[in-house]
Amino acid sequence: MKPLARSALLRLGLAWLCLAAVFPSCAADSLNWDALRGRVDADIRSWDLTQLLDSIAAQSGWEIFVQPDAKQSISAKFKNHSPGEALKKLLTDLNFALLTPTNQVPRLYVFRTKRDEATQKISPPVRKQSQALGNEVVALLKPGADAKKLATAVGGSIKGKLVNAYRLVFDSDADAKAARLALADMDQVLSLDSNFPIDRPRISEIPAPAAPLPFSLRPTLGPDGGMVIVAAIDTAMQRDGTQLANFLLTPISVAGDAQLSKTQPSHGTSMAESILRSLAANQSGNATSVRILPVDVYGSSETTTTFDIANGISQAVKNGARIINLSLGSDGDSTLLHTIIKNSADQGVVFFAAAGNKPTTAPFYPAAYSEVTAVTAGERNGTLAEYANRGAFVDVVAPGTSLVQFNNQGWMVTGTSSSAAAATGFAASLVANAGKTAPEAQALVRTRWSAAALVRSFGQN
Repeated sequence: MKPLARSALLRLGLAWLCLAAVFPSCAADSLNWDALRGRVDADIRSWDLTQLLDSIAAQSGWEIFVQPDAKQSISAKFKNHSPGEALKKLLTDLNFALLTPTNQVPRLYVFRTKRDEATQKISPPVRKQSQALGNEVVALLKPGADAKKLATAVGGSIKGKLVNAYRLVFDSDADAKAARLALADMDQVLSLDSNFPIDRPRISEIPAPAAPLPFSLRPTLGPDGGMVIVAAIDTAMQRDGTQLANFLLTPISVAGDAQLSKTQPSHGTSMAESILRSLAANQSGNATSVRILPVDVYGSSETTTTFDIANGISQAVKNGARIINLSLGSDGDSTLLHTIIKNSADQGVVFFAAAGNKPTTAPFYPAAYSEVTAVTAGERNGTLAEYANRGAFVDVVAPGTSLVQFNNQGWMVTGTSSSAAAATGFAASLVANAGKTAPEAQALVRTRWSAAALVRSFGQN
């Protein structure tokens, strides 16, 4: 074997060191702009100004204008900075002005000497809609169709069933694409849909200086001996260390077992307590017939799917839920999920969903479906939260922060997830204490907490 030249050996050595992460300088440049928490992390060594501003625009949702001939090489490393602090460290050779007009998207101007010279708008790459799971097809079949035989015929397997909708999984994206073409020509197939992934809900959940006061609710039965069942389609919930135990019904899981933390409330736990605290704040007296039905659609996974959410909703309705909280979502538009929501709404079930934690006007599903009350986040001064979606589909503005308790520790929870939970609790109080039907309660929430005045000036992207 011919010996390697010294330069080749050197290149191999450097490549190995980079792969082994011995030299941090080999790591890819990164910028994490957390619009929800208002914190920024950066590890950048060789970006130009356009790369930086594209990344900020895409992550923050801000409108950004730059002086056309402005240039700067970006090199910075820091963690947990505020946006203002971050901009000072990133734009060392340039000036900037950040304007945050009430209820409007923030605007950042980057220039050398005068703000008026920042005339070129940054247009980051258009964010694609959530990619459907490429190796899956959701097939709606005619009653009586042999689903197993059909799946075998196209080389797939059945991973889930919901009424006459089947979740078919294939070995590869190419196999699924070929199967979709074959299924489209089969008489037993009514329609085909895609299955979209949805990440675990992302909120800011940090320890509070003090635990909130315990809520004074006590569970009772209604005048007719019944309960008002509110389903939370979410992550699994903890009972121990919370005030929830007496209000939680037997949980439903469509995603397998979950591993729950012993030190921090899960997203589902935080939403359940937020619903109950809103309920307590909007009723007189402390007796309530409201119960929370936990529906876990995540299990131990970091993602769920629109199929599993549709399944969770179907299970909740079968178990008596008349109000459903959806503090989750994505930009994936699923026909199956929308159909399940429409069919449930026809039965008198109402939905409250988070509008999303990006200050854009882009549709966020399932909140953007017309049958769902889309809830965005507001501040105490009556303005929209800086991070909150403000699209034309938004129906309601509710508080974007709630305080919950876990193991005698207070936690501050921020995001449109909390807003949806607050609206859900308000609706539940109207049904349980004011004798309203669920649709009547939904209409009252939309009227009293209307978002129209705050978002009417915004159009769809």
